[in-house]
Amino acid sequence: MRKHGIFCLLAAICLLLAACGEKPEEPDAAPLLAGAYTAVWSGVDGGMEFFVDGCISGEAAYVFGTRKNADAFLRIPLTGGEAQPLPDYQPGGTDGAYTPRNSIRPGEDGTLWVVERCFFIREDRTIHLLRQLDEDGKELRRISTEGWGLGSAAVYDMLLDGSGDIYIATDQGITVLNGNGEARFSLEMEVDLGGLDLIRLGDGRVGVPEWTRDVSGKVISRLRTIDKDGKGWGEDYPLPIDNYGMGVFEGEGNILFYYLNGESLYAWQKGAEAGEPVLNWLAAGVAGEQVRSVSRLPDGRLAAVARGSSMSDVGFYLLTPVEEGTLPERTVLTYATVNMTTDERTAILAFNNANPDYYIEVTDYAQFNTSEDWSAGRTRLITEVLAGNVPDLLNVGQLGTSRWGAMGLLEDLWPYIDNDPELNREDLMERVFQALETDGKLYQVGSTFRIMTLTGASSVVGEDMTWTPADFWDALASMPEGAIPLVNSGSKDRMLKELLNLGGDRFVDWDEGTCHFDSEEFKDLLTFCNSFPNQDALRDAADITGMVSGMQMLCEWQLTDFYAVQKMAFLFGGAVTFVGYPNEWGEVGSAFYLPRSYAISSASAHKDGAWAFLRTLLLPNTSANVFREFPTNKADFQQLAEQMMKPEQVDASGREIPTNGFYFGEVDGMELHCTYHAVTQEEYDQIMDLYNAIDQVYAGDNEINEIAVSAAGAYFAGDKTLDEAAELIQNRASLYVNEQK
Repeated sequence: MRKHGIFCLLAAICLLLAACGEKPEEPDAAPLLAGAYTAVWSGVDGGMEFFVDGCISGEAAYVFGTRKNADAFLRIPLTGGEAQPLPDYQPGGTDGAYTPRNSIRPGEDGTLWVVERCFFIREDRTIHLLRQLDEDGKELRRISTEGWGLGSAAVYDMLLDGSGDIYIATDQGITVLNGNGEARFSLEMEVDLGGLDLIRLGDGRVGVPEWTRDVSGKVISRLRTIDKDGKGWGEDYPLPIDNYGMGVFEGEGNILFYYLNGESLYAWQKGAEAGEPVLNWLAAGVAGEQVRSVSRLPDGRLAAVARGSSMSDVGFYLLTPVEEGTLPERTVLTYATVNMTTDERTAILAFNNANPDYYIEVTDYAQFNTSEDWSAGRTRLITEVLAGNVPDLLNVGQLGTSRWGAMGLLEDLWPYIDNDPELNREDLMERVFQALETDGKLYQVGSTFRIMTLTGASSVVGEDMTWTPADFWDALASMPEGAIPLVNSGSKDRMLKELLNLGGDRFVDWDEGTCHFDSEEFKDLLTFCNSFPNQDALRDAADITGMVSGMQMLCEWQLTDFYAVQKMAFLFGGAVTFVGYPNEWGEVGSAFYLPRSYAISSASAHKDGAWAFLRTLLLPNTSANVFREFPTNKADFQQLAEQMMKPEQVDASGREIPTNGFYFGEVDGMELHCTYHAVTQEEYDQIMDLYNAIDQVYAGDNEINEIAVSAAGAYFAGDKTLDEAAELIQNRASLYVNEQK
C-alpha cells in the first residue's frame, strides 16, 4: 500500500453547509464542512489493470476489478494496512457459471451489497444476484432474479431501498419488487445517457441519474426519484448539464446525495432547493473525474474511492477539513479553460503537489454552458479576456483566437525557453514550434501534438502530399460508380470550415485590418466546397464500411503515433498516402494540431510562476500522455519511436509475436481489428516525411469561420449567387477584423 499526503488550498471560499430538514431518528455523522481539505491516499500495491467499482463501508474501503489478469475483490482498512482479498468471498454463481461483479455499495453495520451477473455458458442462461456480504466476504443474504420474468432484459443495476423493496435497472426501464421478489410496478425510461445506475438517497428513496433532451431539444440533466406509493416518478433534482447524469453518489443521513460539477463536489441536503459546494477536487489534490464513491465518516472526514495518480492506481482518499490559514501560503496562479481534459488536470495536480511557491487555481468556463448555448462558456471567457479580465494562464487550444498574441494579450515564450537552465529550442520538435510562431514570436506551447490529415489509398490518390481540387475530383472519378469522397468532413459546411482552419489566414491581413474574401481565390474555394453534398445527405454514408469495400476515397484521421501507417493500410487494403486537404495554393494540406495549448497572459503579475508550470510540460518524460500522442519534447518523441519500432514479444526462434492493435468496429458481421507489428523503418520514414513537410497549425479564427459558413449557406442552398455570398462574407469579416484590430 502506498500513502502520500497532498496539501493545497481551496480555489474559492465556500459556505458552511448547515443541516436542513428533519433530524434523523439516529445521530447523524459530524457536520459536513465546506472549505479546505487535505487528502491522504491509500492504494493497492501494484494497482489494478481494470477497476470496476468500489465503496466505503464500516472501517474499510472495498474495491474490485482485475489484478494480474485475474478477478480481484480487495479490502483496504481505513486505518492503514495492506489491501487484502476478502477471505470468505466466493462468487455467487454455481455449476461453472461465469460471475463478474457489476457494482458494489455499502450495507448496514459495515456489510456490503454486491451485484453479480451469473452466466451459465452451457445453458446460455443469465441471472443476476444481489448479495449481502460481511466484511470478510461471507454471504449473509441472497436475492436472485431467476424466475422473475425479466425475459431478455439486460440488467444493469440492483439495490434495496430503506424499506427492503428491490429495484432493478434494465435496458427496458426500472422494475420495483417487494422483498419476496413480487413485482410492484415498472417505469419506462428514454434517455441519452444515464438511467443505468440506481442511487439510494440519504432518506432511503431511490433515484436514477438521467441526461436527456425534451421535445424541443433542450438538455435535461437530473436525478429522478421513484415514488413507490404513486407507482411513478417522484421529485426531480436538477444537475449541471455537464454532469451527463453521471458522477452522482448516494448520500447518508441529512445528505440526500453528492454530485460532481466541474472540479467541485456538491452535496444536496434534506429540505434544500439546490446542492451546495463541499470541496474543490483540484484544491484537495484529487482528480475528481476518477472518483467512484464518496462517504462521510462519523468524525467529519470524507472518504472517496477513486483511481489515483495513474490509471492503474486504485484505492481511496481520506479527506480531512482544515482551518483557513493553517496550510502553507503560496502565490495563486489563475488558470482558465473550457471543458478541462484529463491531461490538463493531471498536469495541474502534479504541479500543485510539487511546487512549494505557487498553486494553480482553475476556472473551467464549461460551467457556464447552457442547454440552449453549448458555447456560452467559451464566449464568456473570450469576452472577459478582451475586456481585460485575463487570468495568468489559459488553455487557448479550443478558443479559436489565433490573433491574441499579435494583439498583445499573450506573452512571447521564446525568451523563457532561451533563458531556462534545462530547456533550449533544440530540445523541442522544431517544425511544430516553427508552425506555432507568429511573426517570430511564440505565444503558446503544448506537451503533445497530433497531425490532421486526409488519407487515401496510394493507388487512387497518388503518392504526393499535395493536390489540387482538380486532382481530387480526378481521383474520385477513377473509383467505382457511387463512391464518395469522405464522411466526417465531406459536407459543404464542414469542408469550408476545414479549409479555413488550414488556410484561412490567406484571406485576412490582421496587421492592416483588411480581408480578401471577395477574391477569385476564395470564390474558387467556395465553388469547390459547393461540389460536396449537404450534411443530411451524409448521415447514412459508409465511413469505415466504405473504406474497407473501396467505396470511400478518403479517411479523415488525427495521427497520434507511428502505428498510423498500419491502421490506414489495414482500412484501405494496401499502401496509403497522407495526402491532406486539396487547395489551389500548392501547400501541404495537413497540419499540426495541439488539443491542449497553453499561454501566459502578458498582463500577468506572476509570469515567472506561470512559466514554472509551462516548463514542466516541455521537459522530457513529463508529457501527460507521451505514448498516446506525439510529444513535443524531442527526446520523448524519439523514445516513442524506439518503443514502437521494437517488437513487444518474440517467439523461441526470435520472430515477432504481434500483441496489440486497434479495433475499428464490426462490418457485415466481421470484426475489424488491426494487429500491429513493430514499426518498420519505412513506416517511420513516411510519418517523418509528412512531419517535415508541414508548416502550419490547425487553428483558424472561430468567428471568421462562423461568418463564412453562415453567409456561404445561402450560396450552398441556391439562394445567393457566388458573388453575392463572397461579398457578404467580405463585408461581415472586414467589420469583425477591424473591431479586433
